[in-house]
Amino acid sequence: MEHEEPRETAASRSPLQFSLRSMFVATAVVAVMCSLGLATPAAVAAPVFVLFSLALPGLLSMLVVYGRGNPRTFAIAAMFPAGGLAMVVGVLGIVVRRAVETRQHASRR
Repeated sequence: MEHEEPRETAASRSPLQFSLRSMFVATAVVAVMCSLGLATPAAVAAPVFVLFSLALPGLLSMLVVYGRGNPRTFAIAAMFPAGGLAMVVGVLGIVVRRAVETRQHASRR
């Protein structure tokens, strides 16, 4: 008697196991988004980056509260770099604002 190995279906896989095709698609989407981010003018790309970096901790917080298992663990671990990114963006915003105010004050003289 030969035993047949059960075929693995998409439904029987873990949610964190991806097919090669889906990984290629995800990589292509990220590459296109990065190229669009670099191709757009700074006046458009900077606010989009700031909004994303400030929204990311909120989205991860929702995943921590409402998620289960591995996605929740991922969100807990991702909160630290996302919070650091939000702090860096906030500090850079303060620095840029002070530089603009200093430049405006110097031009008035």
